[in-house]
Amino acid sequence: MRRFFAFILLLISGMALMLFPATAQTVIPPTFTPLPSSTPVPTITIIPPSYTPPGCFAPLGFAPGTVVVLTPGVNVRNLPSLSGAVVNYYVEATVLTITDGPICADGYNWWRVQGAGNPGWVIEGRPGRYFLTSISGTPDPSTLCYPPVELIVGERARVITGIRVHTRAELASLVMTVAPRGSLLEVLRGPVCADNL
Repeated sequence: MRRFFAFILLLISGMALMLFPATAQTVIPPTFTPLPSSTPVPTITIIPPSYTPPGCFAPLGFAPGTVVVLTPGVNVRNLPSLSGAVVNYYVEATVLTITDGPICADGYNWWRVQGAGNPGWVIEGRPGRYFLTSISGTPDPSTLCYPPVELIVGERARVITGIRVHTRAELASLVMTVAPRGSLLEVLRGPVCADNL
């Protein structure tokens, strides 16, 4: 009897295999589509030779080797910047030689100069008030008094660089204080030409 049941079980198992044969599964590999390249294309900016950076007027036509007179009272700095350290300060008109520049910074054109004392950078000024003048065809610097800034008594003016405030209109007079850059000062009198200033 047992053999009979075992035989039936084997027979049923075999029929199940014949009725439900194993099917092969087809595996489809994934396909990859390359993304378009996102490498940025560099841009090239061509600057013409006559380009003047924003914030600066067209520079004076100096070149290395030009001999200039620097107006007294203008700071000579170690960098072409109003925040550069002061390396020279002349109390009278001084003859210097341009060695480099111009560089536009802080709204001014800067020139590197050398001569008496340490070399450094000075601002050329702006139209109507330049601090550098080529000495070719100009009077002797010792007799020079530059045109004054157009100020009105009672008007307030902002200082563009640190300056000494004297008790009288002469360099030998007592210095009361130093007005830092950006100070607002009231015009009381003047102008008076003394000591080439």
